[in-house]
Amino acid sequence: SSAAAPSYTPNYTPSYGAAPGALGGGGRGGGGAGGPIAPADPGVKIMEINSLNPYQNRWTIKARVTTKDKRSWSNARGEGTLFKIELLDERGGEIAATFFKEACDKFFDAIQVDSVYTFSNGRLKVANKQYSSTNSDYEITFGTDAVICAVDDDSNIAKVQFNFKKFDVLESIEPNSTIDIIGIVKGCGEPVEIASKKTGNMMTKRDLTIVDDTMVEVNLTLWNAHAREDEAQWQNYPVLAIKKVKVSDFNGVSLSTLSSSQIMCQPDVPEAEAMHAWWHSSGAQAAPARSITTSRGGGGGSGRVKDTSLKSRTGISAITEQQLGHSEKGDFINVKAAITYIRNAENGGNDPWYVSDPESKCKCVEQSDGTWYCEKLSKTVETPMRRYILPVTLADSTGSRMITLFNDQAEEVLGMSADDLHNLKESGEEEKVTRVYKEANFGSYLWTLKVKQETYNDENRIKIVGLGMSPYDFAEESKQLIAGINAY
Repeated sequence: SSAAAPSYTPNYTPSYGAAPGALGGGGRGGGGAGGPIAPADPGVKIMEINSLNPYQNRWTIKARVTTKDKRSWSNARGEGTLFKIELLDERGGEIAATFFKEACDKFFDAIQVDSVYTFSNGRLKVANKQYSSTNSDYEITFGTDAVICAVDDDSNIAKVQFNFKKFDVLESIEPNSTIDIIGIVKGCGEPVEIASKKTGNMMTKRDLTIVDDTMVEVNLTLWNAHAREDEAQWQNYPVLAIKKVKVSDFNGVSLSTLSSSQIMCQPDVPEAEAMHAWWHSSGAQAAPARSITTSRGGGGGSGRVKDTSLKSRTGISAITEQQLGHSEKGDFINVKAAITYIRNAENGGNDPWYVSDPESKCKCVEQSDGTWYCEKLSKTVETPMRRYILPVTLADSTGSRMITLFNDQAEEVLGMSADDLHNLKESGEEEKVTRVYKEANFGSYLWTLKVKQETYNDENRIKIVGLGMSPYDFAEESKQLIAGINAY
């Protein structure tokens, strides 16, 4: 008989997405009455959030602040700062509220996450569902004339309210929707620094693989502060619950956190205990889950192969036989293949790298005075970094194709950085350069490939990029082969 499942031990402090100094505790919101927070009126009539509508001019709600998020904005009409809060009342009603400019300056420091207040004198409008993450049809705008009163903490108002979606329905949810999820963390990637396409600022991301009791798994991207947290918490298959993740159609279906996401590892909720029991009683031993994220690539493709099972793989010949690459977003396949050719300057190609700005990874060009200049960010780069774009041929028993590997995978294949290989070449150590390429040839790996048709010089061609790469786990490969043989 199987061993008893380990008992479930809740262990989390909600991550509210506000700066640590802004996180309020129990007692009175904002440290009690004073400043912009008015004294409580015990005789005020309280309305439920779900009863609010734009045709009411006078109303007062009593609610807990569950999130607080400050940001700057800029458009054709001007620029400024705002902060958003989300409110939850004792009936489970939720609504978002926004404070702009002067109201932001007046109330931001006074309103504390997790504290309870009464709110009145706000203006209601229909919520934009594309950006709304509450269950309300409306949202509130508060000005400097808002009346906000600190009240005693009310245990009848929950600290957080979940509306969990099962993973088997994620494919039917509209992209950019915001949902709550709960599942088991199966895998954790390394934090990766990337440049924002909009601002050029550096951002940190980390990919997790999570599965739930519908036997569906999905890729979840943690951003910035969430991505930099200690990865030890994601080991040993913990239960993860998140209030507010965004659904994306990137690489099939994937999820990503927002600045205001509430992330809870081993949460103290009934659904978590049930998920833990499922995983340890049958989930971990069940057949491989169906993945609805087709790869874990992106940002140069530094990920591992997410699904290493035999049934997830196909042969390289499928690219031609199934005419892959003609869909709008491309097609994704897993293969087990060896490198049989590495194109470089020694065999008729070019050096397989480009010179980049180390922070943004954008391409740099050499100036006449020997300095390097990043045209995209309009700046001189004192110490540039070379990054690989490595063409290789992959082959298996069904065929072979040329693919492109980006920096992280190419470094693993060649065993050194592009800067180091460049320095070997510049110092005249051609034999060592040749040995690097020779020793990398015929290395075998598991690969996730993206296959997509592109147009170049008015000519259509199929481009194949390595998005995921993993060395063999020979013990696991053997187990899978034995299980496959026994299945017949």
